Amino acid sequence: DDLSFPDGVISLAARQGGRENGLSFDVDQLASERHHLLFGLEYRVNNSFLDQVVPTADETITSNPTLRSTLAYAGDTWTLGRRLELAATARFTDTYIVPSDGAPYSVAALDPHASLVYHLGGKFSLRAAFDHTTVAPKPLEADRADTANPAPFVSLAPETTNVQTYPFEGSGR
Repeated sequence: DDLSFPDGVISLAARQGGRENGLSFDVDQLASERHHLLFGLEYRVNNSFLDQVVPTADETITSNPTLRSTLAYAGDTWTLGRRLELAATARFTDTYIVPSDGAPYSVAALDPHASLVYHLGGKFSLRAAFDHTTVAPKPLEADRADTANPAPFVSLAPETTNVQTYPFEGSGR
């Protein structure tokens, strides 16, 4: 409770939690002296819940979504010479969202990653990298019912971004 609010005391009773179960499989191996392979699979199920009551605002917020996520990725780092490496990876993600109130929907994406590294001797290197990332809605974004501010259900689009980096890297002290 906070007595400083203009309308008096704010009271809140809330219960929130979740459970995430999953299984993943990753392989990281040298296929030859010039190829370093990475690949893997992951499956997760996320069950979340939120129940809030704000008596002074006459508001009840509820949420109880289930998200089933699948991830598959594959990549290779090619050593092109003593100083040069090229890496490429593809990630496939699919999240099936089952809201407590609304139609289930799916968010899927294929995201690329690429980088080029030039080694400057044994301790330093220059890298240029590109990464596209797609993130499905989080559980409490995908499903939320508010009695004080009711809104119709809509499926949410994923967040996406493109990141380009050009670092100077070093190792050691």
